[in-house]
Amino acid sequence: MSDNFDHADRFITSYDEAQQQQSTAASKLQIKLNHLINCHKAPLKLYDDIVNLFNEYISSNTFNRYARLKSRKSFLKANETTYNVTHLRPKHKNVVLTDGSEVTVPVFDAKSMILDLITNPATMNKTNITAGYDVFTDNVDETLPENQCYGEIHTGNQWVPARNRYCTNNEMPIALIIFGDKSHTDLHGSLSLTPIIFTLTFFNRSARNTTNFWRPLAYIPNLSYGKNKADKRPTSEKIQDEHICLSVAFGSIKDIHRSGGFYATVMGRPVKIKVWIHYFIGDTEGFNKWLGHYPGNRKEIS
Repeated sequence: MSDNFDHADRFITSYDEAQQQQSTAASKLQIKLNHLINCHKAPLKLYDDIVNLFNEYISSNTFNRYARLKSRKSFLKANETTYNVTHLRPKHKNVVLTDGSEVTVPVFDAKSMILDLITNPATMNKTNITAGYDVFTDNVDETLPENQCYGEIHTGNQWVPARNRYCTNNEMPIALIIFGDKSHTDLHGSLSLTPIIFTLTFFNRSARNTTNFWRPLAYIPNLSYGKNKADKRPTSEKIQDEHICLSVAFGSIKDIHRSGGFYATVMGRPVKIKVWIHYFIGDTEGFNKWLGHYPGNRKEIS
């Protein structure tokens, strides 16, 4: 009888020690996680999101205590190789500004991004394409009420002149809508950048309203970062810096124009694709820089 009690005592003691060790290890992990989030000044809700993510993984049937998580770069590189999407990776190009300083502009290849849209079954289906529009021949079903008034982009006055300028009857028109606007990633504006993204005109409005139908071209960094109010350079040079970066951002689109387009298989059909920029969208401040206008609307500013 005493042997049974001794065995039970040892079991309870070892169980309590294991629970205490486990609790201590979990507490240390959570303290370090909380400290890490505070050091990076991340939102406090990120703590609960990370905890929920790991609790979900630990309690899953596929949990492996011996599996080691990869670093961010190693994980991204492994997925690029697995899914064969290395061509979608941006290239970091160093750009020399008018004052001799250098900035790095991440640039994506326009051809690869366009192919990612038009060869993807999730985006290239009839539910995402404007009603009554043939993406291959540019033919429009005029009997549909949607095509008898101003609505989607192919119903606009400038569509036919643009198509006739860039395409022949045997080429597939791919017109781009370019969007660019400065975005702030911190409260003070120092960590700001200008993403330049695009979508295709033959996607209907409901599709264009979702992020799945947009692809990046480049990210222009904050060109005034590190240059305080003592920067006395003329406005023309500052705008020129923006245009130097824009030239690099749109370089791959210019390459498509110089080569006369490219060939691809879209929805099982081999086609020659011709690309042009149909229009830009953004705000007045961004357009002033992109068009070389001086900011302001006072009469003495030209």
